[in-house]
Amino acid sequence: NTSSIQTHLNCRSQLSQFIHTLLSTFLLVLNYPVTMGMFSRKPNREPREPRRNTEDDGRNLQYYTNRGVDLSYRSVQDMSRHAASRPIQRENRDMYPHPYNDREKVFPKWESRDRPLYEAPATYDDDFDISKKPTPSNKMKTARNPHRNDRARVLGNPPNDPGPYRVVGIHEEEGGGPSGLGVMYHPEGDRRGFVRSPLEPMSREGHRVELRYEDDRRNSSRKTTWPARDYDAEDLARYETQYKQERRPRRR
Repeated sequence: NTSSIQTHLNCRSQLSQFIHTLLSTFLLVLNYPVTMGMFSRKPNREPREPRRNTEDDGRNLQYYTNRGVDLSYRSVQDMSRHAASRPIQRENRDMYPHPYNDREKVFPKWESRDRPLYEAPATYDDDFDISKKPTPSNKMKTARNPHRNDRARVLGNPPNDPGPYRVVGIHEEEGGGPSGLGVMYHPEGDRRGFVRSPLEPMSREGHRVELRYEDDRRNSSRKTTWPARDYDAEDLARYETQYKQERRPRRR
């Protein structure tokens, strides 16, 4: 009796294993496309750059540059509209705004959609006159650091410096004038190359520059006083120390 009971239990165990294997095979056949697709798909283990999304509007965005000055989005839009109010200088490329051929491949073709581009200076300085010819770059070094006996003449006739920053826009041949596309700038020490400025959330310094720009925009006759609104105490202390080192008092 004991042997027959043991044989019966072994048969039931084998039958249970057979049924379990049969059901597993049946389920595998039913899910064959899904299972094969899951195992044949190559896992993506390469690290990806995190997305820098923001819900801020243009009032809290700025164009980042590697030259110490970040242009706010609102000011760039105003500069673009100001450049759009003037005709494109096709014959005299020394004047602004003039066509931009994008030889540096700064802006992809899908952004411009093969439409003609233009470039114009992006500067906070009101001394730049877009209706006049800019000062050549080879004369800017002398104009920025004049001899002490020549300072009166240089200050009386300041250079028309467009600066290193440019607003690039799309010129609509049959539309309502140019429209802004982005910002680029000359890298430090390179007066010919251009690098694109990415948009980013506005920094603390950018908010202070935006306040000064808003003051100047509301009152065009306003003159910037010292200390300027966008300077901090640390900046002022550094400027005072630099002034004392460069402009030492004369001996009597």
